[in-house]
Amino acid sequence: MSRLNLSLFIARRLSSATDGKSRGTMIRISIATTALSIAVMIVSLAVVRGFKHEISAKVDGFVSQLQITALTWQAEGSVPVERIASLEESIVADHDVTRLEVYATCGGVLKTDKAVAGITLKGIDADYNTDFWQQHLTEGTLPRLDTVRNKDIMVSASLAALLDVAVGDKVEFMFISPDAAPRRDRFRVCGIYNTGFGEMDKTHALTDLRNVQRLLGWSSSEVTGYEIRAKSERVLDELEYRLYMLTVELESDDTPLMVTNTRVKYPTIFDWLKAHDVNAAVIITIMFAVALLSALSALLIMLLERTRTIGILKALGMNNGGVQGIFMYRSLFILVAGVVLGDVLGVALCMAQKWLHIIKLDSEGYFLSEVPIAVDGWSIVVLNVGMVVLMMAALALPTLIISKIKPDKTIRFQ
Repeated sequence: MSRLNLSLFIARRLSSATDGKSRGTMIRISIATTALSIAVMIVSLAVVRGFKHEISAKVDGFVSQLQITALTWQAEGSVPVERIASLEESIVADHDVTRLEVYATCGGVLKTDKAVAGITLKGIDADYNTDFWQQHLTEGTLPRLDTVRNKDIMVSASLAALLDVAVGDKVEFMFISPDAAPRRDRFRVCGIYNTGFGEMDKTHALTDLRNVQRLLGWSSSEVTGYEIRAKSERVLDELEYRLYMLTVELESDDTPLMVTNTRVKYPTIFDWLKAHDVNAAVIITIMFAVALLSALSALLIMLLERTRTIGILKALGMNNGGVQGIFMYRSLFILVAGVVLGDVLGVALCMAQKWLHIIKLDSEGYFLSEVPIAVDGWSIVVLNVGMVVLMMAALALPTLIISKIKPDKTIRFQ
């Protein structure tokens, strides 16, 4: 019998029905522990990735990834930016820019007979990409942005509940300027949206760009700034620098411009997201340690219960490396079985949350109304390969005890 065939025969014997009860139980526990550890790791990574994806997407939907506004010490929107055709053409020509849009904002008070609320009124034009707003529209329609100016306003579900308004109701918006008399305007609620992002929902309303320009006393060519959407987050820093250099070259003499990254504009939100990376790393480390301890226990029990078999193999001429290979083969089988079961369990839990929305959240504290899930296949592959490689490397250490086993003693006394 060749050495390979002998190794496979012994490996099968180690997993046969004649295994001792303690060893069989320990092996099942090891497989179950590895499966649960992998499942917890997959869920942890999917939740962290889901939070990053959902919150980033919603922040970018409200204010885009990059903004070009007036460089001033006053609040955003208080100083207008005169639209510059050459600047707009140069931005659109950048290969990392997917969209360039203009907007205008003003802060004020939205009032009804029942309540008042401080909001940011955002004006957009007909060229603005409204896919984000359309996706989260729950009632009514988006503001009409055709050739005729309409006094439509879209508010969030939380604002509508606070003000006790529904689609078709009238609301009054009051804008207070520090150097002019208060301006008022009446709007009709045309739609209600709900992104589940309480931090933004309760303070943002949408209307026609011309309505905001009229409230601020600006001309049709004056806006709060530009919103720029990039191809991916990986290019944001480089794109931000290029846009900064472009604004320096092309900005008007009267109004210096600045480029703002949303990640810098809302540091609290994105720092909170970064903290999830640490949480995920801690969870993965703990789960790896639990799975490793379980696998080590199973391997040691196999070694101790097969001491006589090891002695016989060594007496027949098999070297320490060959005997170690048999037990490593068995450990690999246990580990792969646990990893596969963990993948199935972890992905199933993720899909259940994604489709059934089982676990809800308080949007005031977590920015979202439910636990988000974003499963990444490559992350699972890397996790599986890393788990197997690291576990096998760690499990190789206990098998060194084989070199201490003496055939004459183990065969004689067992």
